[in-house]
Amino acid sequence: MQNIEPNKNDRKILLILLFLPCLLIRRALDNDTWFILNSGRYVMNNGIPHIEPFSIHENMKFVMQQWLTDVVFWNIYNTVGELGLFLLVMICYAIVIILLYKLTMNISEENFFISYSVTIITSILIYTYMVTRPTIITLVIVMIELNALELYAKRGEYKYLLVLPILSLLMINFHAALWPMLFILILPYVIDSFEFRIGCVRGQGYNKQFLFLSIVLMFMAAFVNPYGIDAMLYLVKSTGYPYMKYIMELQPPNVSSFAGALIYTYIAFVVFVYIFYRRGKSKIRYFLLTTGTIFMVLISVRNITYFALCSLFPLAYYLKDLNINYISTNKSSKKFRIIIIILIVMVVTIGMYENGLHYNTAMQYKDLNETVDYIIKNEDISNIMLYTGFNEGSLVQFRGLRTYIDPRAEVYFKKQNNKDDIFNEYFELRYGKVYYKYILDKYNFTHLIIEKGELLDTYLKEDENYEVIYENEEYNLFKKE
Repeated sequence: MQNIEPNKNDRKILLILLFLPCLLIRRALDNDTWFILNSGRYVMNNGIPHIEPFSIHENMKFVMQQWLTDVVFWNIYNTVGELGLFLLVMICYAIVIILLYKLTMNISEENFFISYSVTIITSILIYTYMVTRPTIITLVIVMIELNALELYAKRGEYKYLLVLPILSLLMINFHAALWPMLFILILPYVIDSFEFRIGCVRGQGYNKQFLFLSIVLMFMAAFVNPYGIDAMLYLVKSTGYPYMKYIMELQPPNVSSFAGALIYTYIAFVVFVYIFYRRGKSKIRYFLLTTGTIFMVLISVRNITYFALCSLFPLAYYLKDLNINYISTNKSSKKFRIIIIILIVMVVTIGMYENGLHYNTAMQYKDLNETVDYIIKNEDISNIMLYTGFNEGSLVQFRGLRTYIDPRAEVYFKKQNNKDDIFNEYFELRYGKVYYKYILDKYNFTHLIIEKGELLDTYLKEDENYEVIYENEEYNLFKKE
């Protein structure tokens, strides 16, 4: 069957359509965004810290593992406001889509429809994490790495590997926690560089000299960061904490949730294609990327982006010989363009509504901000010892108050701070696994912002030593008498 490519004008319209998901990204500034902005502001005013500066805990060793992201986000926010962050996410999302399309076109030998289909399916799947977090920069770096490795594997020219040490330098400063991901993704290419055959598994075999040299240079480049080896080991020191399971995005995908159902559907789709499309031939590196990232996403739903990018793009190679008829006539092409234009108008309208009239950051954090306003206005903030929950801490810190904990989970690991396992302590308190007065007396909390309905809220209402001095729809503010 002959593969008839769309005409030039129709292809332009289809390529524009690839970027429609960029118009629908969520503009909500979540609790992670607040500690990113707070950290960026601190670096700009005080320099890079090595002792944790925002909590009530003293002398905790600290690695601001995404310090460069923090600085970039803060300067954009400080200059342009929320709109600037929104545009940054859109731009990074668009760059990822462009790099993904180039990657699929390269390995599919310019099969437009296969490349286009894989790109648009992948771009929809990564939509969930296109938010104001370091992930948006990390994904751009990852896509540049995959493009470079594929070009090298295909053409054997070392010039494509020159970018890898630069990517390592960028990653260790923009998002040190995921710096090891660069090496995880390069490992399948190292294995495939050996020429071998074990049953149906075959290594392609290509020049290993420059590949190994690049890995050495990547490792050396990573030392150029404010924290040295501590930044490079950040991920290693952030494992082994059972209470991490209480953080939703670190849980395995639940099939009863939308995200979980989507992940399992995509896994089933990938497996189905490999089983039933007999004509395609894959490569060992694609098999390793696919199985490895499937394993990652089954451990933690947060890995959905790496699963999408690394398990779906190989389908463009596997299906490259699949031909799709596209019959283009003036009449059909005109109808096609009208339909696409209508679709674009609909998506843009929905996006403007969701991110404009329907969206209001102030309303999202209204109750928490009002609680903080009350404290600042009515209490002596220089002498308070403030308790907040995990999710509330970052915004309260952004407002200038020190808190017990915040969403920077790893900061409160003993492996990281060399002092206390505050993260475990918090969840033991939250879920009633330790007597609440033991923790409250340990820190001598004078004020506590408690979400209504949680266990500690119930305890404090019955404790004669604490009274509610302010409340709204979502929170009670307790003060120790």
